[in-house]
Amino acid sequence: MSCLESLRSLTDIGRADDVNGRPGFYNATSIVQSSIDSLQDATKYAGIVNLPTTYGTILIRFLVLQNTTADLNIIRKYQDASSLTEVPRKASYAPSPPNNASLASLAPNASLLGIDTPQKLLDFASRFVLYNQPELASERQRVAGILGQAGIYDGAYTSPTGVNLTQAARIANSSITADVTNPANIRKQSNDWQVSTAGYQGNFGKNYAGRASVAIAGYQQLPAQQVLYPGYRSTGFTSQFSLAENQSLLWTFSGKPPVQAQDFGFWSVTVYGDDQYLIPNPIGRSSVSDRTWNLTYQESDQKVYGPDTNATRDGPFQVLLQPAEIPPPANWTGNWLPVSRNFSFITRWYVPYPALTNGSYVYPKIETIDTIR
Repeated sequence: MSCLESLRSLTDIGRADDVNGRPGFYNATSIVQSSIDSLQDATKYAGIVNLPTTYGTILIRFLVLQNTTADLNIIRKYQDASSLTEVPRKASYAPSPPNNASLASLAPNASLLGIDTPQKLLDFASRFVLYNQPELASERQRVAGILGQAGIYDGAYTSPTGVNLTQAARIANSSITADVTNPANIRKQSNDWQVSTAGYQGNFGKNYAGRASVAIAGYQQLPAQQVLYPGYRSTGFTSQFSLAENQSLLWTFSGKPPVQAQDFGFWSVTVYGDDQYLIPNPIGRSSVSDRTWNLTYQESDQKVYGPDTNATRDGPFQVLLQPAEIPPPANWTGNWLPVSRNFSFITRWYVPYPALTNGSYVYPKIETIDTIR
């Protein structure tokens, strides 16, 4: 299919907002079968995203197979052919603030960046929770009671007598950490890797500590059946490292991470500097993945991925995480991921096979080594 033919096949995605309906995406078939009233008049759409809350965020990603001018031009055509159109709702099951006020308008000084104290956070929460109830309808009354005891009621916050908010915030954060690091909520993998259980990733139900932990680390985490975010000696989005002078990290993969390529699965390891931005480097590489076509197998010049590789071959390969200002010898360039002295990385397995959680895949071994010059 040509690029223009692909553009003509783009379809409309609508939104519904039934607070009692199951959140998520409904395709054309499930729209017809749905019992949600707000979906019944939506069969003109190819799909519907049901948001049970008034406010939400959306992140659109286009998969770039190779970072070439030709590929990027195709992606830009998709972007140019995409649009967002406001459609009046016939009925709203999720309450809306007066004049459909923006989310930021509910925050102190109309800026989410201004929420920097427990008092401001609770003031914002008192306005926000009116329009963003718990996902599970069965939880709404219980959560409202807990918030009421904390001083949040009827769109306002009143600090309970004798409560030290600074200490209360420490206790709350400690309880979040204790819950997400509870062994019952972690699936341990080989070589000190671990992933959260399904109920602590992306779709949290009533696991509010898990939801809070991800909200602190980074928004828009996907559910486990779509992607895994394995942490090295930790859970969550990021794993952090500090390299001493003349130190590097060497990752040894036992083989290709088993993702379902036929269903557009892929994997990546992306590194970030102290400021959480991508790290400038002489080869313009901020990640390695199954789209890094110059990765070679260990002690071999044969490529791991790419159009001219043996797709049935598998075996160990290594990735060198070494400071950007110290390029390794040429034979390492294809497997080099430049970093800074202090950095973090996020590992992502998109559309994973069960081997990535059931222990049958051996996760990468990470070693601190002398810098390779």
